[in-house]
Amino acid sequence: MLATNVQKWAEALLREGVQQGLQEGMQQGLQQGMHRGQHEGKLWALRQLLRVRFPDADLTPWQSRLDAATDAELERLLTKAATAATLEEVFVTP
Repeated sequence: MLATNVQKWAEALLREGVQQGLQEGMQQGLQQGMHRGQHEGKLWALRQLLRVRFPDADLTPWQSRLDAATDAELERLLTKAATAATLEEVFVTP
């Protein structure tokens, strides 16, 4: 009888642990997904702005820098892209 009660208790703890793990995993995944979505949105906006401002420019030489850019750098590049006279001015580090 004691073994059965212990087994039921262990099963209940396991179910609770799995449920807690799923909830925490979903929350963490949601937060990471939201951050990733914001980052991708900034990258997309920068690429669109560069294409509009410099329609004949080739972004290929800057591709790896764009792909590796942090959120802060993307924001800085967006600001520079709005006012720069040339594509090169956008990517020149201050």
